[in-house]
Amino acid sequence: VSRWLSCPRDRRAMLKIVKAVVDAPAAQYPLVVKLALTGKLLADKRLEGSDLQDMVGLACATAMSDSDEMHAVGMNMCALVLKSCAPDWAAIATPVCAALGAVWADTHRDLWSPANINSLRLVRAVLQHFAPDPTSQQHLALALKSLLEHAFTAFIRRLTAGDMVSVGLAVAEYIRLFAAHATCTPEAGLTAAVVLNWIMYLQWDDSGAAVLEGDFVQCADTLSAYLHAYWSATPPAQTIASLQHIFGVLSDGRGRISPATAIAVTKIPSSYCAVAANYIAEAKTVTDLQVETALACMMSWLRVPAAPDALLWIMVIIDGLRQHRRYLILVNVARQVAAPLVELLAYPRLRPAVVPVLGALLLAHQHSADIFIAIVPRLTAIITSMAPTRPPPDSSEPTKMATDSIASAEAAQTGSAVIAAAAPNTLAGDDVMQEIDDQVVPESSDDVAARIAAQSIGPAESQVAELAWVQMTLHPGHPELYEGLQAALAPLPRPDDGAIAAAIAVASWTSKDPASSDTETTAGTRSPLDRVGLVNLGNTCYINSMMQALFAIPEFRKHVVEMEIATTVHAAALQRLFAFMLLSTKVAVNPSHFVTASRPSWFPPGSQQDASEYLRYFLDRLEQYKPDGAALVQSFTGRQRTACTCSGCGGVSAREESFIDVAVPLPDTVAKGDSFELQELLRTVFAPHALEGANQYRCDTCAGLRDARTETCIVQPPPVLITTIMRFAYDAQTQTRKKICNAVACPETLLLPLGPADTRAWTEYVLWAAVVHSGSSASAGHYYSYVRNGSDWLLANDSRVSATSFSSFASITQRFPQDTAYVLFYRAKTLPAAPDAAPHRLLAEAVRQDNARAELQALPRRTGGGGGGGPSTGRGGFSGFQGRYVA
Repeated sequence: VSRWLSCPRDRRAMLKIVKAVVDAPAAQYPLVVKLALTGKLLADKRLEGSDLQDMVGLACATAMSDSDEMHAVGMNMCALVLKSCAPDWAAIATPVCAALGAVWADTHRDLWSPANINSLRLVRAVLQHFAPDPTSQQHLALALKSLLEHAFTAFIRRLTAGDMVSVGLAVAEYIRLFAAHATCTPEAGLTAAVVLNWIMYLQWDDSGAAVLEGDFVQCADTLSAYLHAYWSATPPAQTIASLQHIFGVLSDGRGRISPATAIAVTKIPSSYCAVAANYIAEAKTVTDLQVETALACMMSWLRVPAAPDALLWIMVIIDGLRQHRRYLILVNVARQVAAPLVELLAYPRLRPAVVPVLGALLLAHQHSADIFIAIVPRLTAIITSMAPTRPPPDSSEPTKMATDSIASAEAAQTGSAVIAAAAPNTLAGDDVMQEIDDQVVPESSDDVAARIAAQSIGPAESQVAELAWVQMTLHPGHPELYEGLQAALAPLPRPDDGAIAAAIAVASWTSKDPASSDTETTAGTRSPLDRVGLVNLGNTCYINSMMQALFAIPEFRKHVVEMEIATTVHAAALQRLFAFMLLSTKVAVNPSHFVTASRPSWFPPGSQQDASEYLRYFLDRLEQYKPDGAALVQSFTGRQRTACTCSGCGGVSAREESFIDVAVPLPDTVAKGDSFELQELLRTVFAPHALEGANQYRCDTCAGLRDARTETCIVQPPPVLITTIMRFAYDAQTQTRKKICNAVACPETLLLPLGPADTRAWTEYVLWAAVVHSGSSASAGHYYSYVRNGSDWLLANDSRVSATSFSSFASITQRFPQDTAYVLFYRAKTLPAAPDAAPHRLLAEAVRQDNARAELQALPRRTGGGGGGGPSTGRGGFSGFQGRYVA
């Protein structure tokens, strides 16, 4: 080095030495040596004329190398040359443009290659050198503008051909350049059409995140600000065309769409929200699948806190689809995005936008609990982490969320400069974006729980708690799932009953269109519990719960499916339903045919009804089908004798009659907190009663009113005893029917008294099924069933059948005060074990054909995607959700 420095006295020789050093292999001169040598050689050497141009050209060519090492050397050379030469922009422009032209004209090189990216960094550094002389800087920028426009356009034409990391780096460099030097920005007419494509493909990735993490939000923000200025000044037709283009890309499902798209769309004037919603809902060329894919993709925008107006666009489109009765789209989207939306609740800054969308999807899907049931475990964990475990942090101390800022004020200012220069005749945009207060990075579940637990409970957290309470009230009958959720909700404020009722009053998608109940997903693998559910077709839980209870009775089930094909609509519909419940491979059976055939004429479709009243009507109708129907009802038929003994003459008036169920009343005066036992209540029903005072008995023999003793006793016990606890009573004060919610202990083994009190015997029964009513009112609520399956217990709640235990049923009212046993089915212990049922061959064939159709319908709806409304693997939905950042 000393020898080289002592030899050259002319600049041409020095140039050759510098070039030799730069071009030398890394093994001969490592990077640090090259930097030291070029720095020493160029130190205090003033370059002019052709020497300056040659040295600038060499520095630029080196800086635009594919090698990171050569790029570092070249950038160092550029800095030294520019520092040592006179500030002559004209002398600099020629070699810089020549070097750039040589790189950008290479058609065999990828436009997002390291050389191209390094060239943009070089342009920015050269222009920055002339910052003290704005006039020279402006002239140099204008000299470079045509080259940049050419490179910009070529880059856009081939944008989708590169990998997302390289494209993201190239985008970052273009945006840095345009933001720092607005004069270089292409004209608005050229730029606006392609900037939208840029932002829709802007991505981050694990392999490039270290480079991009400071650039991503700035890139998205600058692009969005440019689009905002363009859309604010352009004719409506051009903005609508942009919206249609966005929808087309969102709905094709063939790749990843950048979350930055959310920032761009929210820059469109809000007056276009309704236009977009009507286009999506009414366009005849738009398929349901396209709308589902696009809307599911839009849901991922909620993870971008820099796009607060994304919520408005999503809610307007949901409302537009609802008004146009596109219910199937909404149901499928709800199934697809509910679980990812719940995951976003783990991040406090995202909750204000996520809760309204999740609430709209869940509250409007009131006819089925399957979506909410699927998210309960994760929701429980998130709500548990929300509960405050210690006082909130001192607000005077900055938190990590407040200090880890991604965007800077400088980016906002330079972004506005881009708009002003690129579109001088348009209105300047608002501040590019609000400063994002928290940078969310991957954390373990324990870290997330600990961090969130430190936050105070705010409005969004209260809304999450309210949403959970509303859903549990709307979809009762899942005690095992809800017990943990209720425990998690205990530290949070509980909404009052009025707020819950108001939320449930939101119109359901299916309540206005009964046909939409067919959208319920029933295909799938039959539960290993060997029991299928029954789809709720809109307040048909009173039918579903009773059919599950009757199906659990072995003798009744066997007789129904094996008897000859019935000739009455009522009995035939029952046969068909039981055959499907026995043999179907579906998760749940749609009982629409049976509901239509068995519902009383005075029960309006879609209305809530009394399950006990329906059961009595159903069995009465079934008994009319001779002889099989009458034989079926005999399984529940017993005989009782009522006798009245006059205290005056000793005469006895008696009558004997058959009965199907035993009504068990509760005491006339019941205090809150009182509990009862079914065995004792049953003793009271069959105990002698005195008729005296105002209730005296009119004796024909005595020809007047006399005190008397009346007693009802069982003379022939039924094979299966049905008992109905009379929980609904008339309240004279309010002139309404009210529900008595006091707990009644129902034993697994019940003793039924036989004969009169003085010679009484007892018959032992075993609980086989129980219908539970959930709700505090006699006019509303929900029914579900506990049923025995051999030695096991199952909980049948509409479409869902799950394993449970007798202890769960026995403690149901203690855990859930509004869930009370209503109708119970006790099977005589003396009955032999029931053999397996074998459906009639015609019924079995009908079920087999339906199973085959269900398998075909379960095939994937899109190539490479999942069926049954599952998460999409393409652009629609939350593809790439587990990336480096959540927001």
